[in-house]
Amino acid sequence: MQQRLFGILHLLLLRGRMTAAELAAHFEVSPRTIRRDIDALCACGVPLYAERGRGGGVRLVEGYVLNRALLSRQEQIDLLAALQSLSAARYPLDGAVLDKLGALFGGRGAPWIDVDFSDWSDLHRGLFLDLRRAILEQRVVAFTYYNSRGETRARTAEPLQLRFKGRAWYLMAFCRAAQDFRLFKLSRMEGVQLLEERFTRSAPPQADEPPPLPECEAPETVLRVDASLTYRVLDEFEPGQRQRQPDGSFLVRVRYPVDAWLVGYLLSFGPEAEVLEPPGLRKAVREALEKTAGRYGK
Repeated sequence: MQQRLFGILHLLLLRGRMTAAELAAHFEVSPRTIRRDIDALCACGVPLYAERGRGGGVRLVEGYVLNRALLSRQEQIDLLAALQSLSAARYPLDGAVLDKLGALFGGRGAPWIDVDFSDWSDLHRGLFLDLRRAILEQRVVAFTYYNSRGETRARTAEPLQLRFKGRAWYLMAFCRAAQDFRLFKLSRMEGVQLLEERFTRSAPPQADEPPPLPECEAPETVLRVDASLTYRVLDEFEPGQRQRQPDGSFLVRVRYPVDAWLVGYLLSFGPEAEVLEPPGLRKAVREALEKTAGRYGK
């Protein structure tokens, strides 16, 4: 019953007014049960009043503030912890919100988490805020996007969620050109504009997850990585992909499409890594090194 009482208050705070029949349908109980719940809320001091006739229903007195007694101590702790995690992740949350809730709940609580997404400092916060606004207001966005194949395209999309995935921020959206759900890396988006057009689409479960590629579509890449780069091997490769050698180095086996991105990624290891297989990739890395050396002359 307590959960239903809190649910009634939440709906009234959210919608402003609801009839007993609407509340009964929402909670799958009888209108008589809802009327008893409303009487119980009034007995607890919640300022509810009813309006009769067309457009009538149950309302809260304007300016009503939720009483902390309606949340258990554990629920209060969980709510503060959730807000702290948003604040720690540099989510643009006013610190006054935590202070007020902390005072209401009898203490803000220990700062149990700290996260630093350095890429989203004040320099990039404007883009983050614009996309958050577009998601909450369900507004279509237009932008220029640079993909990993070196292509530049104008995109129009329905933004659905901001996600931190694999050390980077992404926008999960429905791309109008592809007519499908896509992940767009925020650092590759330029000229983002919020259009006046609205949308109603929501994301289906795991809509952004591509189907796994058959292993035959990507040849096995075999690397030898020196022990001096142990930290990178542990950071970037799964236990099943790496095998430590007697001299402390690693033999790494992965499957990536052989393209310009992979060549650039392997070059980032410098002389501490060597491509053993496949031969075509080894040749591509060597040619990239020769081209780079040529830019510096003798």
